[in-house]
Amino acid sequence: MMVQKEIGEQFPIRLLSYVFKQLIRREQNSGGRLRSCRSAYPSFLWRTFTAGIAEGRERRRVGVVNWGRMVSFSARQGRQLQRYSTTGGRLVVGCIPYKLDLNCSNNDLLRSMEVLVISSQKGYGMMFPKGGWESDETVKQAASREALEEAGVQGNLEHRLGKWKYKSSTQAINEGIMFPLKVTEELVHWPEMSVRHRRWVSVAEAREGCKHSWMREALDRLVRRLSSSIRRRKSASVS
Repeated sequence: MMVQKEIGEQFPIRLLSYVFKQLIRREQNSGGRLRSCRSAYPSFLWRTFTAGIAEGRERRRVGVVNWGRMVSFSARQGRQLQRYSTTGGRLVVGCIPYKLDLNCSNNDLLRSMEVLVISSQKGYGMMFPKGGWESDETVKQAASREALEEAGVQGNLEHRLGKWKYKSSTQAINEGIMFPLKVTEELVHWPEMSVRHRRWVSVAEAREGCKHSWMREALDRLVRRLSSSIRRRKSASVS
């Protein structure tokens, strides 16, 4: 995974992570006097580092390098930790990132609601973020990780939509679990931004363009759930 734009097209994320660790160590040893190490690093690295300091030193997550949203962590690779079903298929977890005006009426739901779709790594097609559920994480952690790695979004993960069996490109029968993700933050840079495109679309566009039938079913379940929630909220306000 390569960091782009402000950080430069060809600067490896692992090297950048190492540089930042050295900067952090020097900054801590100097008692917060950042000027002591400024001359040792290129100006674009310094700007990135100080932007991160300004945003908050405490905003660091395990496995994440995210200074001022200019740098993102690298996506997990390999299947050493992959979970499998009893029949030998992969356990896959995904989510449907969405945004919705909470004040919309039930009739306006489909016009007010947008979902975030991504392309495949080859740059075509339309789908929702999903990937293998690994043995060192919970199912919700896996769903949140996939949303961040593939689509660069974070938010509130809601109650799961269901589980589906589907046939993979290798003809294996995998099991897919989907969650809704109400998006609260959209990152400028994310791990797979160089190999995937993301786009906010209407529910109708997603239904038409998504190539996975089980994902379309998950989307329909989400729409029905939100529609019911809006009806209940309206009824409660009237009573």
